[in-house]
Amino acid sequence: MASRRFPNEPGGFIATGLPSPSPSTVSNVPSLLPQPRTTALRAGGSKETAFINMVDGKLRDISAKFERRYQNDDRPGGLTPVSPGTGYHNAGEIAKDLEQVVDIVWVSGTPSLQIPFFLNIANALLDYVEPFPFAPVATLKLLEKLDICFSSLINREDVQTGTPLPGFENGRRVAMTEKVRLGGIVERTRVAMVRLAGQGDDMAESDGHTTDDLGTEDTETEDTETGGWNGEDHANMDLDLDLDVARVYQRTLADLNDTMDRTFT
Repeated sequence: MASRRFPNEPGGFIATGLPSPSPSTVSNVPSLLPQPRTTALRAGGSKETAFINMVDGKLRDISAKFERRYQNDDRPGGLTPVSPGTGYHNAGEIAKDLEQVVDIVWVSGTPSLQIPFFLNIANALLDYVEPFPFAPVATLKLLEKLDICFSSLINREDVQTGTPLPGFENGRRVAMTEKVRLGGIVERTRVAMVRLAGQGDDMAESDGHTTDDLGTEDTETEDTETGGWNGEDHANMDLDLDLDVARVYQRTLADLNDTMDRTFT
């Protein structure tokens, strides 16, 4: 999967029929992202080349594991590999690997690399999660990170801390063509998350796999969430999930809409 060539993405910035997130919503939790470099990588330098090759390699590995993914066969609990080799068993595994790449790209502190790589990851995620039951904890956590990344790059500062980002010293901005492509991805992702969240009972099956994938920091959340869907608090957990899904790309969507307002007024 090429990571720096992108087809044009259709679509506007607002997904019809979905609840509009509040632009004033601000997260009070500690930053989900690692500390980036203080200076961007030099364009054309050996470090930039090595970084591109490393990230491209990781994305190729994820794509290859996806092609070797497992699907349910006709036997109860049975899994049949799509192709030989070790592949992904569930969406939680994919989300975890993509999240690690997001962290690496963020640390680069180089907008000229961050923007195309994040667009690539966000777009690929839509294809990767479709064959599997919805893994809400892992998937929504990844989308939250991407939302913070995109919004921070648009605003040229970490939206959680207010710290100026490296690489924007010379007036660089996220280009309008990049914003248009991002708007299409945001729209399609929000629609896809509503559809996947509506799969109901399949979520518990998927989350049964993702508890280990997310690590110990998410185990308690995962257990609580799974128990909620299958226990007496089912309705409340469904409401919580609906709210989480409605917040997908909330910061980015508000920024893109603000861009359009300023462009055409």
